[in-house]
Amino acid sequence: MLEFGKESLMAILFDENNMQAIEMVNERKERVKFSQVFVTVYGEEVYCILAPINEVKGLDSNVGLVFKVSEESLRFVENEDICTEIFNMYYSSLNKSN
Repeated sequence: MLEFGKESLMAILFDENNMQAIEMVNERKERVKFSQVFVTVYGEEVYCILAPINEVKGLDSNVGLVFKVSEESLRFVENEDICTEIFNMYYSSLNKSN
């Protein structure tokens, strides 16, 4: 479940000035807030990297997770090749901004 107010998920993620947290409910029915790290188009799909704001059992404290974005939902990406490519794109964007 996602909660993001009146704006659409895509609008929040692609708005460079909007750093609103994305809140989801995990399989244990716990609310988890994520900060926005990166969003990109890869192939014909939209992906984002989100980092948990609050502690999540089983995850390191400074981890980023890759999600596939659809109109109003996020799906955790388990495909290692896709995750690697999205993180490479993120690192490349950091190098370009320096």
